[in-house]
Amino acid sequence: VNLDILDFLVEGGIEKGKWAWFMDCNHQAAVFGNYEKRAHDKLKIAAKSIKSLDLNCRNTNQIVNLLKNLFPTAEHSFARLDGEQVNIARYKPDDFYEKIKKQITKIMNLGFKADEIVVLSPLAARKSSLKKWLEQGEANNFYVKIPNIGKISFATVSAFKGLESSAIILIDVEKIDHEWWESVIYVGITRACYWISIFATDNFIKEYNKRTANG
Repeated sequence: VNLDILDFLVEGGIEKGKWAWFMDCNHQAAVFGNYEKRAHDKLKIAAKSIKSLDLNCRNTNQIVNLLKNLFPTAEHSFARLDGEQVNIARYKPDDFYEKIKKQITKIMNLGFKADEIVVLSPLAARKSSLKKWLEQGEANNFYVKIPNIGKISFATVSAFKGLESSAIILIDVEKIDHEWWESVIYVGITRACYWISIFATDNFIKEYNKRTANG
């Protein structure tokens, strides 16, 4: 339906009009569960040319290497800079908030500002491991308040798709053996421009270690 609207709005339509479409074909459609192959095929047929972007201008080499380990069959472009080491840690509900505070403090000590850090979760605020510590702000936005630091934005991966932040803390990572989980983890990780921390369950870490060993 949306493509039909674009077809109507573009002078000459999709087939004869001038337009550009940018997309990452890797592990993203399942975030919303509504990938339409026919629409994608229509765009490819109507396109005057199709080009690949070989340079990753958002993520660091460390983040790209993490993606290669987790998603070895995906297409990965070269990153343009180095960043901090990727952090993957187990979490338990009883000490989770303290771990989040320590992680944010560590990031801040590197020179990041509070508004450059975003906590992302595949789960809605009411289901997240941080639900007891989340506060609702303006426009239904959520944040977690950290003493002596301030408000750190919280969002679902789905809501943050298409956006980016210097530092991302990805929480509630439960597993990666399902299409939807692969999709939200891929999208969550690729939101990070420089720093990525992942708080995951044993199930995810075991599968991560397995994929890393196989790689």
